[in-house]
Amino acid sequence: MACARPRPRPLSAALALALAAAALTTPTASADDALVVHYPLNETTGTAVTDASGSGRTATLVGDAAPSGAQGLRLGGAGGHVKLPDHLLRGLTEVSVSVRVRIAPDQPTPYFIWGLGNSSGSAGNGYLFTTGDGYRTSIATGDWSTEQTTSAGRDLARGVWKTLTYTLGGRTAVLYEDGVEVARRTGVTTTPADIGGGSTTANYLGRSLYSGDRYLKGDLRDFRLYSRVLSASEVRELGVVPDAERARRDADALVVWDADDIRGNITLPAAGPHGTQVTWRSNKPSVITPTGEVRRPAHGTNPERVKLTATVRSGQQQRVRHFETTVRPLPRRQDYQGYLFGYFTGEGTATGEQVHFAASRGDNALKWDELNRGAPVLTSSLGDKGVRDPFVIRSPEGDKFYLIATDLRMYGNGNWDLVQRKGSKHIEVWESTDLVNWSQQRHVRVSPDTAGNTWAPEAYYDESIGAYVVFWASKIYAENDPEHTGNTYNKMLYATTRDFRTFSEPRVWVDPGHSVIDSTVIEHDGVYYRYTKDERSNTSTAPCGKFILAEKSAQLRDTSYDFVADCVGKGAIRQGEGPTVFKSNTGQKWYLFIDEFGGRGYVPFETTDLASGRWTPSTDYQLPSRPRHGTVLPVTAAELDRLRGAFP
Repeated sequence: MACARPRPRPLSAALALALAAAALTTPTASADDALVVHYPLNETTGTAVTDASGSGRTATLVGDAAPSGAQGLRLGGAGGHVKLPDHLLRGLTEVSVSVRVRIAPDQPTPYFIWGLGNSSGSAGNGYLFTTGDGYRTSIATGDWSTEQTTSAGRDLARGVWKTLTYTLGGRTAVLYEDGVEVARRTGVTTTPADIGGGSTTANYLGRSLYSGDRYLKGDLRDFRLYSRVLSASEVRELGVVPDAERARRDADALVVWDADDIRGNITLPAAGPHGTQVTWRSNKPSVITPTGEVRRPAHGTNPERVKLTATVRSGQQQRVRHFETTVRPLPRRQDYQGYLFGYFTGEGTATGEQVHFAASRGDNALKWDELNRGAPVLTSSLGDKGVRDPFVIRSPEGDKFYLIATDLRMYGNGNWDLVQRKGSKHIEVWESTDLVNWSQQRHVRVSPDTAGNTWAPEAYYDESIGAYVVFWASKIYAENDPEHTGNTYNKMLYATTRDFRTFSEPRVWVDPGHSVIDSTVIEHDGVYYRYTKDERSNTSTAPCGKFILAEKSAQLRDTSYDFVADCVGKGAIRQGEGPTVFKSNTGQKWYLFIDEFGGRGYVPFETTDLASGRWTPSTDYQLPSRPRHGTVLPVTAAELDRLRGAFP
């Protein structure tokens, strides 16, 4: 007997609608189906880089590229890169490229994070690339002049992991950072397939297609190239970092600088770069507090060993790290019996824009000998590879020194307008405990995206906050003018720091409505005296233009100092800038050296009353040859002897 087949039950209206909606929203192909190549970069040994897309396009490690497993690929910036297979862009009318990168804090510019295309001679010749320097991606059919760029208008943060994604299709390019759109450009006329007619033989990770550019220094993970435009939600998934990973990354990134030689307040961050919360414990809070204030042992006693514990939290996830530190005893206080003069000599020679030193003859602030036989003592190897306006400051404890300077090289250039629109946002930093042995140079960003230059940084210690106030001049352009094509003027900005590594967000300090540069400060009897160059042309409406303005305030970071005097130096010099002020070691007298730019260089002035604003030209002086904008620092007899011995 045949069994009766049961009749199917009718679908409910709600279920039918749900299934129809699911059919409409289910993609016809996953993002992985569109992968051209995928390099996780998680190798531990060897030079072969596996393609996880299934296409079998193995890449090759070159130079100082070090595989580090789950930590990614470490690139040392000295030639290391990944050579990708040829012709990766062939036939692609659309493209998406994504990579995770941690750019080293001292990455020199210019550089590519990745570049796909061709080179001809020393230049790129059709390419697609991404850089973190003014975070942008460009596509070109020839050299730089053919680039069509999508730019975020700012540099990428360094020292932290970032997920960078670029999509191009339908003449629209979109740039993402950590899954969030940061820039968009329409009307892009070049497709990836146009590059080299489909032939690309210079495809790299960590290397530029321009031979004069720098190699990437930092870490790479998870490079992906797709044959279609990823949706915003797909890009967002690439940028998602789980809480456990956020906590791990931010814990791994924590550093207690100079942990074995602490000589002042330290930076203990309360937040990580991936949005984590960081709390600190100290086993000796009377020596180092949980917020980084340091009380050093008395002179002649033993160093203090302190254990710091950081707990990094993201959501319900946390990581703990421990740091062993050593706090040094205070130095013996000694009288100052001489002076160190740090300066540059101008842009007229190849070595003029480097750091030169001179030493006083005994305790005479007006008689000097050039050190190191007149050759530079410190030279820049980072940024623009020129340093101007060197400034030296002694820590309040007395046994640590920081030298900061402008990142600028004008030798062979001369385009002053360009360097105030497209100039450096960084300062150069060295540190020392004896004025003779200096640390490796640090290239530290302090200026905002809107700045066109960062000139003449100086610093003064603010006891009220236990930190240094660093100030400099920048032209600040409008937020909607990322190429800095408009008109503006220099203002004095400031930021605070404890270690000349980590800086607060910059704020405007001096803005009289016209251009000013080159502020310097000294404190006396609870009053801060500030000297600033008025940048206006010297005319009947601005009779003190190109001379020095003197002001005073009871608060260092005050934005409205009181007037003391203007036209300082007028009558004795043609024009002046770069003032440096210091107190005499031998009495109630102060010196103000003013740089007569276009003339003699520094000319000394003196006063016995800062509040009067009256400065008299010094007589019978002998300064170094061609000294330009710098600093005079009072030193002890031992420090002066050490300098003369180290730099004859």
